[in-house]
Amino acid sequence: MFDFFNTKKLKILEEKLKASEEKAARLESLVENTIEAFALVDLDGREQLLRYVNPAWERLFGYTKEDVVDKRRGLIVEAAKRDKNLFKKFAKAIAEHKPFMAEMEWKKKNGAVIPVEVYSIPIREAKMGKFIWFNAIRDIAERK
Repeated sequence: MFDFFNTKKLKILEEKLKASEEKAARLESLVENTIEAFALVDLDGREQLLRYVNPAWERLFGYTKEDVVDKRRGLIVEAAKRDKNLFKKFAKAIAEHKPFMAEMEWKKKNGAVIPVEVYSIPIREAKMGKFIWFNAIRDIAERK
């Protein structure tokens, strides 16, 4: 019979939980403090909303999390709609749940347009049973 109050087993579970929490904190710190702009976009629904942006994304585009998270469509969707070839490539990648990479122009909050390189990969969310897209975005104005 399994003993739920077995202190040795509880100790092992506590250690695993602590290690998991520490790993999550390290990953969060990495994403929050990197110089790369990151965003998570829910592309499964009609809304195609931004679900997360990191501080580097906020600095690059001039929006705050409060401006965009769960309120605004992803900039990649807006950019793709302006370019039919890009939109086809983007739509195919979404339908097939395949990584996507492209150079495009995105509009900042102040209206300025900047060239960016976007690398987008689908990540299956176990809890929700759908894909969410992780986007790494780099300003390529200097390279252009």
